[in-house]
Amino acid sequence: MLNLLKMSYKSTAETCPTCALLAIELEEPQHGRAPHVEELLRRNEPIKDEELVAFRLIVDKSPDIIDGLNERIDQVEELLEVLLQTRIRAKADLADARSLIHPMRALPNTLMTTIFSYCVPTWATALSEGEVTSLDPALAPWTLSFVCRRWRDIVLSSPELWTYLELDIDDHQVHITPRQLAYKMTLFIERSKGLPLFFHLSSTHEIANHPIFPALEVSLPRWKHLSVDLPRSTLRCLSGNVFSSLEQLVILDIEEESDERDSLYVFDTKNAPNLCVLEVDEQVPWQAFEYFELPWTRLLQVVDFPAVDFDAFWHLQKMSSLEDLAVIMDEGEMPMRAVKASLPKLARLSIQEELEAHTKSSKAFCAALDIPALSELRFTFPSARGRVHHFPNFRAADRFTKLHITCAMSCNSNNSGNILHFLSHAPFIEDFTIVDSGMSVKCISGLKVTSTSTRLPRLRILDFSGCFCDDVLSEDWATIYDMLESRRAEPADPNSKTTGNALVLSNHPGTSAGALYLEKLCVPRWLYCANDVRWEEICKTMKVECGVTMRDDFSAEEEFAHGSDYGSDGSNGTDSTGTY
Repeated sequence: MLNLLKMSYKSTAETCPTCALLAIELEEPQHGRAPHVEELLRRNEPIKDEELVAFRLIVDKSPDIIDGLNERIDQVEELLEVLLQTRIRAKADLADARSLIHPMRALPNTLMTTIFSYCVPTWATALSEGEVTSLDPALAPWTLSFVCRRWRDIVLSSPELWTYLELDIDDHQVHITPRQLAYKMTLFIERSKGLPLFFHLSSTHEIANHPIFPALEVSLPRWKHLSVDLPRSTLRCLSGNVFSSLEQLVILDIEEESDERDSLYVFDTKNAPNLCVLEVDEQVPWQAFEYFELPWTRLLQVVDFPAVDFDAFWHLQKMSSLEDLAVIMDEGEMPMRAVKASLPKLARLSIQEELEAHTKSSKAFCAALDIPALSELRFTFPSARGRVHHFPNFRAADRFTKLHITCAMSCNSNNSGNILHFLSHAPFIEDFTIVDSGMSVKCISGLKVTSTSTRLPRLRILDFSGCFCDDVLSEDWATIYDMLESRRAEPADPNSKTTGNALVLSNHPGTSAGALYLEKLCVPRWLYCANDVRWEEICKTMKVECGVTMRDDFSAEEEFAHGSDYGSDGSNGTDSTGTY
């Protein structure tokens, strides 16, 4: 307590150079009472005269000292408040500065539009990812226009962001009134500013009297791709209009009334003159097209065609201009056809055999086709124990050049032989891709060029990056090397007039003599990273790319056991599609 009297409280003209307040020198304060004062307070006895004088001095001077300290505390509190506000302002200035110098502000509007285009649904993404709601204000492109004025100007001046419209009338009726729905749809279409529209229209009720119908009719000439899930009565209301821009039609469902048997002339040759692509959902019976006129002779592409459906095959015979056909082999046996379907312009044929399909359905379907212009053939077989893959009996003169097979040869021991037999009658193939979860040694060795056997003599591109060869990995690496070495161009001998290995084609019908080699090879990771002298020599003579192994349970122990040099993240230190 006596130290309070000794406290040096000097108020001078000197100020702190940092805070500009008066400088005060303070001694270290004493914590708690002094022992002498503690002793005096325990007793109720008179104190000595000199102590009495000291304590009276404290009583007289303490109020002035406390007033000085309070003044100082007020100054410090004011300084603290100033510093706190200054810190807040500094943080705000930092955030503002970072925002102002952000590279996004310098991006041109054209690039911003490109970025925005990845945020909005498109025709391709909507078909693959499922339903979207184009009129939902919580989704793009609506949300993009809510960020700032510049973004709103860009979005509203970019009609390509407003070209895909999915309209499920039944779903919207739960949230908004018909008039509100018509207003939002009209606004959406207006913002597309005359560009072609990609439209998905769905309803379980007739919409001829709905407020949106006039806007739909006005925009009909701009519909380029159309997906419909409508009752026949609604489609009949659309008849008489000209779909001048319509190129692709996806029919998800046609709700047929029992008494409706009149033909529908909605997308016929007159009303849809440019319609060339047709996709029909599996739940739509092709019998319905008996009363649904389409420009069959003008179609260029048909997707998800049910080959075992008799009515579908009857319509297939009309598609004389068809160039691309994707077939689904579903449940049921392929019936015998008395008359073949002649498709003189068909260039690409894809056949997907479902697990419920008869094992010889694909073979029977190909036998029912006359396809002289075929250039690309794709097969997809299901994986099931004991399943046999049957291939069509093409003639050796059939000139298709590209083949893609997705299969599981390990399901049945006959599959490897069936594939090799099929390849023996396909001498014009130049590009061969095979995806298999258990490619056999027999199939690998069957592609080797020998003096007595040459399958795929024109092969230039081989892709088996989607294969996992259990038996080859363990003990038969030489099988792959032998096959590849038989198809590679060896360096020319300077003392010889030949150029190394030469695959002569003069013995094959319809070909001319010449030498062909494998030019491009796409292999799985386990082979791409092989550490072998023979593999290094092979890579010198052809372009080698690394693909991705199809099998998900390919463990690090297996990779290490087979000599692969991978990182802990499963990568091999190069790009997944890198070139050797």
